[in-house]
Amino acid sequence: MSNSGGDDYFKIDPEAHLIGDMEPINHFAGVKMWWKAIDAIARPLYFGTPPEALAGVEPHEFEKSADPENLLAAMDKYGVDVACLLPESMMDTTGYSSRWVSNGEMARVVETHPERFIYQPNLSPLLHRGVDNAISELEYWVNEKGARIFKFYPPEDTFINDSALWPFYARAE
Repeated sequence: MSNSGGDDYFKIDPEAHLIGDMEPINHFAGVKMWWKAIDAIARPLYFGTPPEALAGVEPHEFEKSADPENLLAAMDKYGVDVACLLPESMMDTTGYSSRWVSNGEMARVVETHPERFIYQPNLSPLLHRGVDNAISELEYWVNEKGARIFKFYPPEDTFINDSALWPFYARAE
Protein backbone atom coordinates (compact mmCIF):
# COMPACT_ATOMS: atom_id res chain seq x y z
CA MET A 1 0.00 0.00 0.00
CA SER A 2 1.24 3.45 -0.78
CA ASN A 3 1.71 6.09 1.85
CA SER A 4 -0.74 8.93 1.25
CA GLY A 5 0.77 11.10 3.98
CA GLY A 6 3.92 11.92 2.09
CA ASP A 7 6.13 10.88 4.98
CA ASP A 8 7.78 7.65 6.09
CA TYR A 9 4.92 6.58 8.35
CA PHE A 10 2.07 4.22 7.55
CA LYS A 11 -1.09 5.54 9.20
CA ILE A 12 -4.22 3.53 9.91
CA ASP A 13 -7.49 4.69 11.41
CA PRO A 14 -8.58 1.64 13.43
CA GLU A 15 -12.15 2.79 13.98
CA ALA A 16 -13.66 4.86 11.21
CA HIS A 17 -17.39 4.77 11.89
CA LEU A 18 -19.97 4.48 9.18
CA ILE A 19 -23.34 5.98 9.93
CA GLY A 20 -25.32 5.34 6.77
CA ASP A 21 -28.86 6.42 5.97
CA MET A 22 -30.40 7.51 9.25
CA GLU A 23 -33.85 8.34 7.84
CA PRO A 24 -35.42 4.91 8.64
CA ILE A 25 -34.44 5.14 12.32
CA ASN A 26 -34.50 8.86 13.15
CA HIS A 27 -37.91 8.46 14.84
CA PHE A 28 -36.52 6.40 17.76
CA ALA A 29 -36.30 8.38 21.00
CA GLY A 30 -32.84 6.93 21.72
CA VAL A 31 -31.54 8.05 18.32
CA LYS A 32 -32.92 11.57 18.88
CA MET A 33 -31.31 11.65 22.32
CA TRP A 34 -27.97 10.48 20.88
CA TRP A 35 -27.79 13.25 18.27
CA LYS A 36 -28.91 15.84 20.82
CA ALA A 37 -26.00 14.72 23.04
CA ILE A 38 -23.56 14.90 20.11
CA ASP A 39 -24.72 18.43 19.33
CA ALA A 40 -24.20 19.39 23.00
CA ILE A 41 -20.66 17.97 22.88
CA ALA A 42 -19.87 19.64 19.56
CA ARG A 43 -21.05 23.10 20.58
CA PRO A 44 -18.09 23.79 22.91
CA LEU A 45 -15.72 22.49 20.23
CA TYR A 46 -17.14 24.87 17.64
CA PHE A 47 -17.25 27.91 19.90
CA GLY A 48 -14.62 27.23 22.55
CA THR A 49 -11.64 26.07 20.54
CA PRO A 50 -9.05 28.75 19.75
CA PRO A 51 -9.29 29.60 16.04
CA GLU A 52 -5.63 28.74 15.44
CA ALA A 53 -6.28 25.17 16.58
CA LEU A 54 -8.89 24.81 13.85
CA ALA A 55 -6.78 26.38 11.10
CA GLY A 56 -7.27 24.42 7.90
CA VAL A 57 -10.34 22.55 9.13
CA GLU A 58 -13.18 22.97 6.66
CA PRO A 59 -16.74 23.54 7.99
CA HIS A 60 -17.99 20.41 6.18
CA GLU A 61 -15.51 18.32 8.20
CA PHE A 62 -17.72 18.83 11.26
CA GLU A 63 -20.78 17.36 9.54
CA LYS A 64 -21.78 13.71 9.52
CA SER A 65 -21.77 12.14 6.09
CA ALA A 66 -22.70 8.75 4.68
CA ASP A 67 -20.57 9.33 1.57
CA PRO A 68 -17.36 7.24 1.57
CA GLU A 69 -15.78 9.75 -0.82
CA ASN A 70 -15.87 12.33 1.99
CA LEU A 71 -14.03 9.91 4.25
CA LEU A 72 -11.43 9.30 1.54
CA ALA A 73 -10.97 13.05 1.09
CA ALA A 74 -10.38 13.47 4.83
CA MET A 75 -7.97 10.52 4.85
CA ASP A 76 -6.01 12.09 2.00
CA LYS A 77 -6.00 15.51 3.63
CA TYR A 78 -4.69 14.18 6.95
CA GLY A 79 -2.35 11.53 5.54
CA VAL A 80 -4.25 8.40 6.62
CA ASP A 81 -3.33 5.44 4.43
CA VAL A 82 -6.10 2.98 5.35
CA ALA A 83 -9.18 2.94 7.56
CA CYS A 84 -10.92 0.04 9.26
CA LEU A 85 -14.58 0.72 8.53
CA LEU A 86 -16.82 0.01 11.47
CA PRO A 87 -20.58 -0.06 10.98
CA GLU A 88 -22.16 1.82 13.85
CA SER A 89 -24.83 -0.49 15.25
CA MET A 90 -26.06 1.60 18.19
CA MET A 91 -28.79 -0.96 18.73
CA ASP A 92 -29.38 0.27 22.25
CA THR A 93 -30.75 3.52 20.74
CA THR A 94 -33.40 1.63 18.76
CA GLY A 95 -34.52 -0.80 21.43
CA TYR A 96 -32.46 -3.54 19.72
CA SER A 97 -34.81 -3.48 16.74
CA SER A 98 -32.56 -1.87 14.12
CA ARG A 99 -28.90 -1.17 13.43
CA TRP A 100 -27.69 2.21 12.24
CA VAL A 101 -25.56 0.46 9.60
CA SER A 102 -25.28 -3.24 8.81
CA ASN A 103 -22.11 -5.20 8.20
CA GLY A 104 -23.36 -5.70 4.65
CA GLU A 105 -23.60 -1.95 4.09
CA MET A 106 -20.05 -1.62 5.46
CA ALA A 107 -18.85 -4.30 3.04
CA ARG A 108 -20.32 -2.46 0.06
CA VAL A 109 -18.32 0.63 1.02
CA VAL A 110 -15.10 -1.34 1.64
CA GLU A 111 -15.45 -2.95 -1.77
CA THR A 112 -15.55 0.47 -3.47
CA HIS A 113 -11.94 1.13 -2.35
CA PRO A 114 -10.40 -2.12 -1.03
CA GLU A 115 -6.91 -0.62 -1.19
CA ARG A 116 -7.94 2.06 1.34
CA PHE A 117 -10.67 0.44 3.46
CA ILE A 118 -10.54 -2.69 5.67
CA TYR A 119 -13.52 -4.77 6.82
CA GLN A 120 -14.24 -4.33 10.52
CA PRO A 121 -17.59 -6.02 11.10
CA ASN A 122 -19.46 -5.16 14.27
CA LEU A 123 -20.53 -8.47 15.80
CA SER A 124 -22.37 -6.95 18.75
CA PRO A 125 -24.46 -7.82 20.58
CA LEU A 126 -23.26 -11.35 21.20
CA LEU A 127 -25.54 -12.65 23.94
CA HIS A 128 -28.73 -10.94 22.72
CA ARG A 129 -28.42 -12.56 19.31
CA GLY A 130 -26.78 -15.79 20.50
CA VAL A 131 -23.10 -16.66 20.73
CA ASP A 132 -23.45 -19.38 18.08
CA ASN A 133 -24.93 -16.82 15.66
CA ALA A 134 -22.09 -14.40 16.39
CA ILE A 135 -19.52 -17.17 15.83
CA SER A 136 -21.16 -18.04 12.52
CA GLU A 137 -21.01 -14.43 11.40
CA LEU A 138 -17.39 -14.13 12.57
CA GLU A 139 -16.49 -17.19 10.49
CA TYR A 140 -18.21 -15.73 7.44
CA TRP A 141 -16.32 -12.43 7.64
CA VAL A 142 -12.97 -14.13 8.21
CA ASN A 143 -13.33 -17.02 5.76
CA GLU A 144 -15.33 -15.37 2.97
CA LYS A 145 -14.24 -11.73 3.16
CA GLY A 146 -10.80 -11.88 4.77
CA ALA A 147 -11.65 -9.75 7.80
CA ARG A 148 -8.92 -9.65 10.42
CA ILE A 149 -10.45 -7.23 12.91
CA PHE A 150 -13.94 -6.94 14.40
CA LYS A 151 -15.73 -5.08 17.13
CA PHE A 152 -17.63 -6.34 20.11
CA TYR A 153 -19.27 -3.48 22.00
CA PRO A 154 -19.96 -4.62 25.58
CA PRO A 155 -22.30 -1.74 26.55
CA GLU A 156 -24.85 -3.15 24.10
CA ASP A 157 -24.67 -6.58 25.66
CA THR A 158 -22.78 -7.75 28.71
CA PHE A 159 -19.48 -7.44 30.51
CA ILE A 160 -16.41 -8.22 28.41
CA ASN A 161 -15.39 -10.92 30.92
CA ASP A 162 -18.78 -12.69 30.96
CA SER A 163 -18.00 -16.41 30.77
CA ALA A 164 -20.89 -16.90 28.33
CA LEU A 165 -18.69 -15.12 25.74
CA TRP A 166 -15.74 -17.48 26.13
CA PRO A 167 -16.73 -19.77 23.21
CA PHE A 168 -16.81 -16.69 20.97
CA TYR A 169 -13.38 -15.57 22.17
CA ALA A 170 -12.00 -19.04 21.67
CA ARG A 171 -13.22 -19.09 18.07
CA ALA A 172 -11.89 -15.58 17.47
CA GLU A 173 -8.43 -16.79 18.51
